Amino acid sequence: MKIATINIARISSEERLILLLNYCLTQKFDVVGLQEVAFASCPILENHFQLFAAPGPNKAGTAILVAKHLAVQYPPKKSEWIFFQKAPYPYCGELRWAFNPN
Repeated sequence: MKIATINIARISSEERLILLLNYCLTQKFDVVGLQEVAFASCPILENHFQLFAAPGPNKAGTAILVAKHLAVQYPPKKSEWIFFQKAPYPYCGELRWAFNPN
């Protein structure tokens, strides 16, 4: 499993988002943490990744991209944890800063 973090410096242009997508696909990242996110949704990225974003009031939030081949599971109780699994090793990460299912 390849995991990365990238500060995207509030990019929002289609051209720069395509560059980000191509980089993530070329590197074959399974999970990508993004900092300085200025969007709550992004169809360009969501074609290939599950996107969980919290842009924040000043458009400098965080997000996580999870490859679509990974199953995202939520615990029975609402919490601030996200689980995904790529057999045979499960991964659990606290994403309080990026995703709140409430």
